[in-house]
Amino acid sequence: MSWQIEISRDARKELAVLHSQMQVRISKAILALENNPFPSGCKKLKNRDGFRIRVGDYRVLFFADTKAKQIVISAIGHRREVYRD
Repeated sequence: MSWQIEISRDARKELAVLHSQMQVRISKAILALENNPFPSGCKKLKNRDGFRIRVGDYRVLFFADTKAKQIVISAIGHRREVYRD
């Protein structure tokens, strides 16, 4: 059974600002989470809840609810900025 993916409003805005080629790459990576929520290279975040995947110099931060089989994308951004609160 596949997982349900929800993208937060802030993450959608961050994705919309990126150039189209990077939008496509990140969108493909997010859709791949539907079948495999913890792909190779996926890491647990330190000092906060959630996980991250890499897409080039960009990071996709997400929470995974294993009981509800739901993934919530919380942030998308460049690696030097995405972890700042």
